Amino acid sequence: MKRFTFLILMLSCFGTAYSQTKTETLKFNQLFLTVNGKQIKFSSLNDRTIVSLLGHPIKISKKPWETAGTDKVKTYYYKGFEVSTVMGSLEFINIVDKGASFSFLINKKISKPFSVGGSSDLIRKYFPKSFAEKDQNGVFVIITDSSGIEQGESIRFSFSGNTIKTVEYAVNES
Repeated sequence: MKRFTFLILMLSCFGTAYSQTKTETLKFNQLFLTVNGKQIKFSSLNDRTIVSLLGHPIKISKKPWETAGTDKVKTYYYKGFEVSTVMGSLEFINIVDKGASFSFLINKKISKPFSVGGSSDLIRKYFPKSFAEKDQNGVFVIITDSSGIEQGESIRFSFSGNTIKTVEYAVNES
């Protein structure tokens, strides 16, 4: 229940940041999760593909998802990160330790990996406007669909000093 409450709190934070910032945006098809040296498009991740693309998780949990009005959220726990789906679709990725990273297709090239323990200078380099909007919740980068329309999704980087502490992707339910 604590993880579920944390997830709801994080989605609320994403919604607040999402509605208040003027930052760079990324299209959903520019997002990659890197695990064991393999880059996986976010758009490829769903309940049918997660295990085949990411490997067998440490555990899988199924719980109610009150805010979405559905009967379950499925969370796949891996070493250093977790991936959650609602009704089979990607909803949340939380990287808290080594084991996975995010990369982005920027100017037709895959960026350096954004991972826990990395320097915030990498975020400042790729997302200077977003970094300038940094607050106690971290730095947010808004995700759009392929047409550039905001869909309520974002990436959040949190810090401990100049070091990346967590990297998260979430869909805002509000």
